[in-house]
Amino acid sequence: MATMKITCPQCDNVGKAKAKVEVGAKVKCSHCGAVFAYAPPTFVPAEQPIELVSAATPVGMSDAQAKSLDKSSRLFLVMLVIAILIAMSIR
Repeated sequence: MATMKITCPQCDNVGKAKAKVEVGAKVKCSHCGAVFAYAPPTFVPAEQPIELVSAATPVGMSDAQAKSLDKSSRLFLVMLVIAILIAMSIR
């Protein structure tokens, strides 16, 4: 059974719902007792931009291993890392 995480807008407590909650449904916080209409989480951009340290060498590879990769493999790895970072920032 899947659970949903719901954040209370009053106290920022994160609770779990065992069933799917529809947008606009009334929810009561188990921590502070506040009643609020459920709204899905929204993306809030970081206050400061994230700085990419280095895209030349994939994490866990030595410089020699990175140089031995062909150009398309390096491009694939860079795109994969970017996709993972984007997916992590959406959550």
